[in-house]
Amino acid sequence: MWACLAAMAVANRDMITAEIAYAAIGEIDKVRYINAIKDLPSKESKMAHILMFSGNIQEAETLLLQAGLIYQAIQINIDLYNWER
Repeated sequence: MWACLAAMAVANRDMITAEIAYAAIGEIDKVRYINAIKDLPSKESKMAHILMFSGNIQEAETLLLQAGLIYQAIQINIDLYNWER
């Protein structure tokens, strides 16, 4: 049940609920990543990482590029070993 709640919360970009649900099922790596997202400096960067967390890599990259955060867009591809991009 917690896993379903976590998935639905991520799909709706409700990271507070997702954090609680992931903590309840012991997904500590996901809880840490959500906490890292909270510490990001810009709104665009936070949204891009939320999109990336939910599997929307292309949207995350597009958002970063539109916001002028080119280095972060490149870093996403490096972190994902996306060398073809």
